[in-house]
Amino acid sequence: MNGKNTERVQIILVILLKYFTKTIDLANDYNPMDQLKAKGIQPGEKVYKVSQVVEAIPAKWKVKPQIACYAVTDRKTRKRIHLLWEIRFCPNKNEGKKPFGLRDCEKTVDVCNSCTSENFDTRFPIRPFSTSEITRESGLEYIDEL
Repeated sequence: MNGKNTERVQIILVILLKYFTKTIDLANDYNPMDQLKAKGIQPGEKVYKVSQVVEAIPAKWKVKPQIACYAVTDRKTRKRIHLLWEIRFCPNKNEGKKPFGLRDCEKTVDVCNSCTSENFDTRFPIRPFSTSEITRESGLEYIDEL
């Protein structure tokens, strides 16, 4: 590799390092777990309204998030269950002098997923898992609605 290519690679690596460092910082700064626990929303078998999850977030960040769920079927009861999949924050890149900020999400539920209303019941999984793990380990069956 010549000197110019080595310099380009170094620049790219510095940019990637900054990108991933910022991503980790944002994940730590906008981790909703403590806020959810403060409002009594904790992982487990208890069922919550999606609206409860939405309402727990503004207390700290003053914005409404977007909630995404996915549907599964309990193998024993054959009942459909909605599991909390993601809590999404919507960025506002030019908020005042800050390079990054948050705004209310236009829609509080992701209508492409199984929770299409804040009135839906959802469970907060004990740990994140993939759809293949749902089928293998949990006694639940993933419903692919797309």
